[in-house]
Amino acid sequence: MTNSTDWLINNLNRPNRTLIIISLLSIMALAFLFQGSRGIWQPDEGYYVGSAVTMIKNNNFLVPKIGTEIFLEKPPVLYWGIIAGIKAFGQTEFACRAFNSICFAVTIVLTGALGYSLFGRKTEAFICALVYATMAVPFTAANFVTMDTPLVLWTTASILFFYKTVKADGKYQNAFRLLFYISLGLGFLTKGPAAIIPCAGMFVYLVWTRQLKKFLLNGWTPLGILLSVAIGLSWYIYISLKIPGAAAYFFDNQIWGRLVSEKYRRNPGITKMLIYVPILLAGSLPWSTIWLEHKKKFKTTVTNKDWWKSLSARPEKLFLLAMFFTPLLILSLASSRLALYCLPLFPLLAAATAKLWTEKLYSLPDDQSRKGLKKTAILLSCWVLILLGSRFGLAHFGNNEKDARALWAELTPYIPKEKYQIVSLDMRIDGLLFYGAQELENITRKDNPYPTFTMPETFTSEIVEMIEEGYIYLFMVEGEDRFNKTLELLKTNFNDIKAVALEHQRWLIIINPKKSS
Repeated sequence: MTNSTDWLINNLNRPNRTLIIISLLSIMALAFLFQGSRGIWQPDEGYYVGSAVTMIKNNNFLVPKIGTEIFLEKPPVLYWGIIAGIKAFGQTEFACRAFNSICFAVTIVLTGALGYSLFGRKTEAFICALVYATMAVPFTAANFVTMDTPLVLWTTASILFFYKTVKADGKYQNAFRLLFYISLGLGFLTKGPAAIIPCAGMFVYLVWTRQLKKFLLNGWTPLGILLSVAIGLSWYIYISLKIPGAAAYFFDNQIWGRLVSEKYRRNPGITKMLIYVPILLAGSLPWSTIWLEHKKKFKTTVTNKDWWKSLSARPEKLFLLAMFFTPLLILSLASSRLALYCLPLFPLLAAATAKLWTEKLYSLPDDQSRKGLKKTAILLSCWVLILLGSRFGLAHFGNNEKDARALWAELTPYIPKEKYQIVSLDMRIDGLLFYGAQELENITRKDNPYPTFTMPETFTSEIVEMIEEGYIYLFMVEGEDRFNKTLELLKTNFNDIKAVALEHQRWLIIINPKKSS
């Protein structure tokens, strides 16, 4: 063992108070810094923040709505997290992202714990956590209010507790077993069936190691399954009983529509099956560079029959392979594919990557080790600054058409004091509810709009409502051609119309039906 490597390993294996404080401060900085600097972006952040704000307004925390529209795209854990953030920090963008920040920070710690469970040394645990915390995609995803970062928290927890269950002996084994099932339930309550995809990898691992029967026939399994079902399905059962058609929608939206049907139009088809490969490689930068150094070795290993036969004697490698490639195969074969669907794979990728970097650290001669550690520390510091700078830059450089805060600033001079409704035509601007929009409705002129539980009203039915209700309407339209056609149709029914050109090829059409009658 080399001197400089000895020093690093000893400090990691016997961390002092200073190292612990620095590590915690670093995690907090990566998770929380600049999280409030950017406005709410459309469409995804607008969906979830708009739903959370409506829940607070309605004092109903079980039935998600965006304005008056029942919104059953996802279960409620993220909404509850946003609401908790708003209650704790006020109605700010930071408050909306605080729950995601907490989930990201806890996942960093869990990834370190997974590394320790797999490899048995604090060195690997520390590097696992460091790798995951500074990977490009997990860091970036934590800045966006979606279900993906909270889901990764629960999938990582379930993976960790599952491995501890099959490896542990004695009194703690059953505690880990129950924690595994609880994590599955909470994951299901966060993003539905996506939370149980890692179970396919667990099944492969149990079959390969001949532990499937032992794992399933344990006396604590029925209690664990009961806990998981009670937590994960409780909200689904409640909503299905309360809202007609909800159960059928859940099946279509979260099972059939994601795995088989192409109706949700999210990168379907055989040609998009490899969508996750570049995301995993580029998204794990800068650490994935070490995989290129082992490219030839990987090719040799994959074709080596003896290596595959020996996997049973190396459970940590078998576990990583099963838990990474089995879910990846399922995600690739599914009909619905989005970049962040593979986010739960990154903690596993971090563990495998950290192992390679640790092995490289041990193998370096003393002079190279000293230079390498110093160079790595400098480059990593620069990388962290780049990550944080990119988060800051999203808010302060450029004029983004997705920014609901900027759109609200444009609309504010035209918001009347009396009752009004904002109507958006074939564009989602739900984030305006967070900034103070009184009432918001989405309508469509499309023959085949995106299939939500509450389908948007048609343009014709909205015209009838406007005439009947009689208060001021603010029409939001995107695209010059659509604006001209919309304005022409509105003029056939109303006289008092004012059109205002906004940024990003948007127009605001202000209509007062009372003055038009």
